[in-house]
Amino acid sequence: MQDNLPTIEEAPSAASHGRLDGLACLSIDVETDPASDNRIFKLGAVRSDSDAALSLDTGRTPRAKVVDRLNEFAQGAQLIVGHNVRRHDLPALGAQFAGLGCLRLPVIDTLELSPLAFPRNPYHRLVKGYKLVSDSRNDPLGDARLALDLLADEIEAFAAMQASDPSWICVLHFLLRDDPALDHILERLRGQPSPDPPQARAAVRSGFTELVCRARLEELLRVDLGGDTEHRWAIAYGLAWLRVSGGNSVLPPWVYATLPKVPALIQELREIDCGRPECRYCSHQHDPESLLLQNFQLPSFRAHPANRAGSSLQRDIVEAGLKRRSLLAILPTGGGKSICYQLPALAHYWRSGKLTVIVSPLQSLMKDQVDNLVARGVQCAVTINGLLTAPERTAALDKIRLGDAGIVLVSPEQFRNRRFVDAIRLRQIATWVFDEAHCLSKWGHDFRTDYLYVARFIRESSSAQGAPVACFTATAKPDVIDDLLDHFKAELGLELELFDGGHERSNLEYVVVPVDQAEKAQRIVELLARELRHGGAAVVFCSKRKNTELYAELIAKSRLRCAHFHGGLLPNRKKEIQQAFLDGELDVIAATNAFGMGVDKPDIRVVIHADIPGSLESYLQEAGRAGRDGKPAKCVLLFDEEDVEAQFRLSAGSQLNHRDFVGLLKGMRRRVRRFRSPEIVVSAKELLAESEGVDIELEASDAGTKVATAVAWLERSGFLRRNENRSRVFPTSLRMASLEEAHGRIRAASLKREDTERYEAVATALYRNPSPEGLSTDDLLLEAGIEPEDCFRILHGLEQLGILANDLGLTAAVTKGVNGASDKALERLDRLERELLQLMTELAPDADTDGTPQTLSIRPMCSELRRRMKLAEGDPTVNPAQLHKCIRSLTENFGSGAERRSAMQIRRVGADSLRVVLHRPWQSIREICERRRAVARVVLTSLLAKVPAGVKQADYIVECRAKELLDAIDVDLELRSTIREPATALEHALLYLHETGVIQLDKGRAIFRAAMTIEMTGDGSKRRFLKEDFAPLQEHYRERTFQTHVMHEYAKLGASRIAGALALVAAYFSWPRKRLVKEYFKGRTELLELATTDDSYRRIVDALRHPVQEELVKKPDRGNHLILAGPGSGKTRVLVHRIAYLLRVRRIPPTRIIALTFNRGAAAELRRRLHALVGDDARGVAVMTYHAMALRLTGTSLAGAEIQGRMIDFDKLIADAVDLLEGRTEAYADADEARDRLLQGYEYIFVDEYQDINRAQYALVSALAGRRLPDADGRLSIMAVGDDDQNIYAFNGASVAFIRRFRADYEAEVTYLVENFRSTQHVITASNHVIQAARDRMKVDHPIRIDARRADQPAGGRWSVLDSEHWGRVRLIEAPGNANLQAQLVADEVKRIRRLSPDTALGDIAVLARTHETLEPVRAMCEADSIRYAIVTPAEGGGAISLMQSREGRRTIDAVLGYRQPLLSTAALARWLRRRLRAEPANPAWQELCIAADDLLRESPDLSMPAREIADWLYECSGTARREGLSDAVRLMTAHRAKGLEFKHVIVMDCGDWNGSNEERRLLYVAMTRARETLTLFRADSAPGGLLSDLEAAESVVAIRPEVRPSFRPELDVRYRALGPAEVDIGFAGRFPGHHRLHRDIARIVPGDVVELRGRELVATDGQVVGRLAKGTLVPSGKYPAKVTAVIVRTREQTPAQYLDGVRTGRWEVVLPEIIDTSQLASLA
Repeated sequence: MQDNLPTIEEAPSAASHGRLDGLACLSIDVETDPASDNRIFKLGAVRSDSDAALSLDTGRTPRAKVVDRLNEFAQGAQLIVGHNVRRHDLPALGAQFAGLGCLRLPVIDTLELSPLAFPRNPYHRLVKGYKLVSDSRNDPLGDARLALDLLADEIEAFAAMQASDPSWICVLHFLLRDDPALDHILERLRGQPSPDPPQARAAVRSGFTELVCRARLEELLRVDLGGDTEHRWAIAYGLAWLRVSGGNSVLPPWVYATLPKVPALIQELREIDCGRPECRYCSHQHDPESLLLQNFQLPSFRAHPANRAGSSLQRDIVEAGLKRRSLLAILPTGGGKSICYQLPALAHYWRSGKLTVIVSPLQSLMKDQVDNLVARGVQCAVTINGLLTAPERTAALDKIRLGDAGIVLVSPEQFRNRRFVDAIRLRQIATWVFDEAHCLSKWGHDFRTDYLYVARFIRESSSAQGAPVACFTATAKPDVIDDLLDHFKAELGLELELFDGGHERSNLEYVVVPVDQAEKAQRIVELLARELRHGGAAVVFCSKRKNTELYAELIAKSRLRCAHFHGGLLPNRKKEIQQAFLDGELDVIAATNAFGMGVDKPDIRVVIHADIPGSLESYLQEAGRAGRDGKPAKCVLLFDEEDVEAQFRLSAGSQLNHRDFVGLLKGMRRRVRRFRSPEIVVSAKELLAESEGVDIELEASDAGTKVATAVAWLERSGFLRRNENRSRVFPTSLRMASLEEAHGRIRAASLKREDTERYEAVATALYRNPSPEGLSTDDLLLEAGIEPEDCFRILHGLEQLGILANDLGLTAAVTKGVNGASDKALERLDRLERELLQLMTELAPDADTDGTPQTLSIRPMCSELRRRMKLAEGDPTVNPAQLHKCIRSLTENFGSGAERRSAMQIRRVGADSLRVVLHRPWQSIREICERRRAVARVVLTSLLAKVPAGVKQADYIVECRAKELLDAIDVDLELRSTIREPATALEHALLYLHETGVIQLDKGRAIFRAAMTIEMTGDGSKRRFLKEDFAPLQEHYRERTFQTHVMHEYAKLGASRIAGALALVAAYFSWPRKRLVKEYFKGRTELLELATTDDSYRRIVDALRHPVQEELVKKPDRGNHLILAGPGSGKTRVLVHRIAYLLRVRRIPPTRIIALTFNRGAAAELRRRLHALVGDDARGVAVMTYHAMALRLTGTSLAGAEIQGRMIDFDKLIADAVDLLEGRTEAYADADEARDRLLQGYEYIFVDEYQDINRAQYALVSALAGRRLPDADGRLSIMAVGDDDQNIYAFNGASVAFIRRFRADYEAEVTYLVENFRSTQHVITASNHVIQAARDRMKVDHPIRIDARRADQPAGGRWSVLDSEHWGRVRLIEAPGNANLQAQLVADEVKRIRRLSPDTALGDIAVLARTHETLEPVRAMCEADSIRYAIVTPAEGGGAISLMQSREGRRTIDAVLGYRQPLLSTAALARWLRRRLRAEPANPAWQELCIAADDLLRESPDLSMPAREIADWLYECSGTARREGLSDAVRLMTAHRAKGLEFKHVIVMDCGDWNGSNEERRLLYVAMTRARETLTLFRADSAPGGLLSDLEAAESVVAIRPEVRPSFRPELDVRYRALGPAEVDIGFAGRFPGHHRLHRDIARIVPGDVVELRGRELVATDGQVVGRLAKGTLVPSGKYPAKVTAVIVRTREQTPAQYLDGVRTGRWEVVLPEIIDTSQLASLA
């Protein structure tokens, strides 16, 4: 029955109008202006019976003359011809030109004839939608000729039908007989008049009986065939389509719109089952089994799952789909879900040509479904997703438009793409299918916001069609089911019929195996060997990519064919692996969950989960890959408790938080304000780059998804409306009359063949574009097949050829005459980029020849760039953010065509480094950047010239045309000679200025790229994003947390009894939530809200066992708190547990937390304790000193500065950091932007020892916290811990005033921690007695008390028994004020302690004094009595040096910076240092370095870091070098140095050096409270009335007077003078050449060696001079013994310029001694 119609390509040419011979046709076409009530401004007419033509400019010709001319031209015409002439041209002519007699002629509309003449494809080669395809623009005369050509083709097509199927032309003639023109034409073709009704009915029966329902056909013949004329046209269209239906055919949408009888007729004939056995059509086409066999070659539907009657549920679902009922189907994995929607889709396509749209979340799954359908012979399925190339996308959209596609699988984000939307609007929709429908529900495990937009799209764009919705999922618990049903009821008014097939698979055996992390690999290998011994395949699922690679390697070694699969592989490689697995070439795949959803391999015998999934839904989906053939298979979960925490961590990492929304909203509002327009067009990447304070990594693979999700939620909350994705429209004016003329100009231009083809393709698209608005980037990409980045260049090229005028307008915000002025910013950028490229070239000169990755550490580079630019260290104009911008600009593509590529590729490694791979040689990069900067200067000058004189303003809006900027480039003689493609250069320059913040382009990159269109709505531009707005998404995140807890419960139950675990699964998918929680989580309901395990929660919260501490740890996320804590009250513990609570329980990203400590030791200790509590979750928390924070903020490298010999003024550094944070610098024009960029999303700040901060530190904390910010959203939550009673650093500028102001400064809540967990009751009472006399105390009403758990214990603790004389009371010993005499009593006291408690280690005892000098006789006494001691030297002073100045420190830095590879393993560094320590176990420098390396290793155990980043870590974290080792020894230190420490036994000396000031009282209090078990205080009898004068009044104190007063011992009157770098001749060895023996002699000296001071020279034991004192160092003549405390390293770079002439080597060592002698020496110090 089907005719042999010519295809689009084969349609015969009708230029001669041969088929029109004998017809006097008047072809008319008019051009109208829609903006002026469709006023006709041009008219064209052509006669078919002559060569006559008429063209009128009706806008300039009087109306009467137009009427006369057209009437005259129409004389003798028999009929009017035109395309869409009946609905458009003729009504417009009749309304605007009265008296046109030709309008009474019969009409043939070629638009109306097309579906009849070309039923397979009504879009003839000359037709596009309603329009004719013309090679000229606004050419009605040409279009009139085309209409005649089209009519000739249509008549030719009817003639071909008459020859092949005369009965069909007979039917058409009968139906259209009332149209005189068509009756005439068809009579000519048939050679006879129109048939009578019996003839027509017979013809219809012969042609259509097998194609439609027989009953309805008979009704059509009986009733409809003789109906009115309009119905006869509808019948003609319907039957014409039915003749060729079943694929590759489509009725145009205008038919459905104007003749609703057409779809109704097709539905009646095809879609409704008459139920009569004799109707062969209905018996076959409405029988699910027949369709199943026909389309899928399957004899029957699956028996399982079954419906309530025991028959196939799959069949029920298919039947509902065939009847186009809305439904929700739940089928287990492997339950035949795909057939349930594919079979109805194919049936609807064949029956009515309708399109089934399947929304699917996974691109790989879409492709697999299409491939499987093709393998079954189904060719009508296509997919639309982001992975398609431009040609693939064009082909797929064409199939949809032309009716070649009956099924389209599409990702939800495509519904915002205009070209896709336009394509499906041309089709009738059979069903909207939502695969993996749980993605629609916030209660689902894989909720996706883009899914929600689809329902809005259907409601707004397609609801009139009334297409049903079919949802499918394998995992839906009651909450999800209710959510889905409610969603479609609310959004579309649809009631979804539920088909619940459950989740169970009877052929799968589930097993849970408890394992430790270390044994997983072996267990996997063993399981695979056992389960695959009889053949089959396996999948091993892992949560991390690196684990897939590790396990795959181990499995392959066990002689199983295995490969790894994860999202990081190249697309082609993933396809190869997946296909090899499906083809049986691989036995095992080790994969992330990126593999599971698209796999349908029947013989998978075992699925192993190496890590616990995040939900039961995910687990069942992935485990359900097993046993698809129905045979037994096993699903094994390897269960390690720590994996649950890892899963919580992974889940948290994928979530958005409140600050993300605030930051993105702020970025959008900033853009709205800048350009004074409520609508913005911006890409996800661009919005993210401009939105500070968000926790979304710009380079992260999921960054775009997170931004799109945030925008969707902001839309749901009413802040904005996101419209269709928009790309820039290129408005153009064509200068040539025809496409043929344009092609001729292009071919004559001597372009490359490739460019010629592209130019011609763009020109063709422009000439054939019917829209007056111009073409977008997407249009050109699809129509011309070019990439977006080539659009601008080719348009400019066509402009240069005189083919078009490019009217692209540009709007930019520039700043002039104020802070952040654009011209000054470009000057700074110019200088910075020059120096940066030179530095990078020097660091890796060969990188451009061998492709070696180069690692750039940002802070060292900032330091070096400042040095080169002669800026002060810490100068904020060179900062990390600016450097990142500059380097990122080099990753943009340069050039065009095949040469278009970026200068380099960058990737973040470590916290502060980038890994760079060059794509071009250094010289080429420098030249390109120089040209780019030159063009940028010209462009910026042109833009600034548009700012009126005298205007000084930030973000002044200027507008211009691209041509103006191109002309400015052209008149620059130097640029004209060096720039080959000005348009490309302009594009690069504009993006460069925009990306680096010099200017801001309206619509930013969307000028050249596709982007989101966002409209700020109503009060959305002003109101804040509140917790209520975030609540719905937070609810979804809580549900994910709940799902992980359920999965954890499954694993625990399964580890003991799998039946219990499977019962939980059944309950989870069937019970109401309340019942499930009550049954399985009784007594643990609060835990379900927390993103951590109950064991972890107990360690973080319950283990505190103190209600006040627990309350502090569990405080709400936001808010400011001051903890006034007494000594030993666990304040640091509270900080650690509070941070752990945020990390583990609240799942705050570690990168949002800062913890500031007073010194490096405290920072290291806090890091250690935090890691011990939460392990890897602690990585990324910024625990640092104030100086380290200032270094980071200003981008200053301590390592770089010290190696170069540049001194850092830390007070100024902190001030610079404060200026940066508060916007008082030219580095940023916008203070808010400056703060946001610098803080990088920090949200919480913790401050330890707040009472000890000075004014500069106070300002830094204030600036970090944002105390002065008017917007509360920008402030950090601060928790400070301090004790005003322990404020002891007034000499360093510390003031207790700052802690007193805290509550007012931060509107803080104050909590008192006064229970002492450290000391005995006796120590506490004595300490309280001393401090209560202090003035202006904050805890007057909150005295320190012993913790409640020890309240009933003896007041002296265990010493109540050990000390039978004084029962552990505080010993107050009256002693001589002379240090020599008191030292002897101290030694007696040490011996007494060890006598009473023999197990006491020497390291448990500390001797504290007011000054270091007081301790010197004690030191001598220890040496005399052979008591091991460790002297803890002052942090400041002549003898103090940086550990990294030492030989050991410098050797470590040399090893780190000299490492061959750009990345160094932290574990390898720790091993290297431990080997050095083993070689020199007594060397304290190696001990300190090992501690620093261990801290680094703890922070990043499996990480390789850039060498320079490691160097900075070592410099910042390893502080002052210690003099003594860490062996078991009595600690001798000043009271100041004891701060933060504690000892079992404390002895405090008093040699009359404690004065009675308030500060001294606090210092004594600190010394006393270091004691845990015993405290001994000496009171100088020479200083009555001191701080201890009334202490014996305290009940806990016993006053003691020694029975024997010690005698003076001369040997104790020793003085130790440690010399620092300033007191020795630091350049002594440097004045000798490198080969001189002096350097070898010094190299043999190690710390602890004995040397001798002879005059001013240091002499080794072999008599060789190894050093000299500085000229200003006073020492008496003679010889003195000395001990080497350190050997430091000096370099030429560290030498002041005035001494360089005397330097004879690049590097040398300096010996630092400690001189030991009498008081005479000390008196000269």
